[in-house]
Amino acid sequence: MAIIYDGGVDLFSAMSGGQPHPGTIDFLSRQFNNVSNNLSEVSRRFHEKAKTVFDKTYNSDAMRLARAASRRVKSLWGSDEIKALVNIGDLQHARVNQQRWIMANPLARELYHEQRLDGYQDSYVDMQPGVRGEDHYDYRRVMNGIVSFSEETENEANWSATTYFDMLYDEDRELDIDEQANILSTWHYLEMYLKAGKEDPTSKFNSDLG
Repeated sequence: MAIIYDGGVDLFSAMSGGQPHPGTIDFLSRQFNNVSNNLSEVSRRFHEKAKTVFDKTYNSDAMRLARAASRRVKSLWGSDEIKALVNIGDLQHARVNQQRWIMANPLARELYHEQRLDGYQDSYVDMQPGVRGEDHYDYRRVMNGIVSFSEETENEANWSATTYFDMLYDEDRELDIDEQANILSTWHYLEMYLKAGKEDPTSKFNSDLG
């Protein structure tokens, strides 16, 4: 399925010109912020013009959409198996089969129900609106039989594992242990991005979190 990004001339320029390394952008940004106060009037005007162009180019919606488009292209080659998703691009462009398990994460569901993240709005269907954690069917599928550790004592670690005896949905199946491990690994990175409070890991357009 084709994905069209409507960003106008600015998006085309950002895409065709390529995306510089984040370190390069950070270096240039610091140079603009560290400029001397002893500049002449002509030099100051030149500096202000250069900074305006820099901000328009690298802090614009065009660059945001360019990053989103680049991540989308990279994701097209992936399969629909349940695998560990580590970088934000893979999360943003997760296949439908994996979106279900990403959106079973309690923190993601909390933000989703507060309308603070996109939640794959064009493809994900929430079968239990407002429900999260152990009350959520998909969460129980992920955590079924998984060992969880709590506070460690001097001589032993406290652990628990819960088995959920649910009647499975039609055409559903229990997850394999390697699939559960991959989902839990994905949750780890998902929560890392959510707690950073910047880019939305569930938005294919690379929107900000609310």
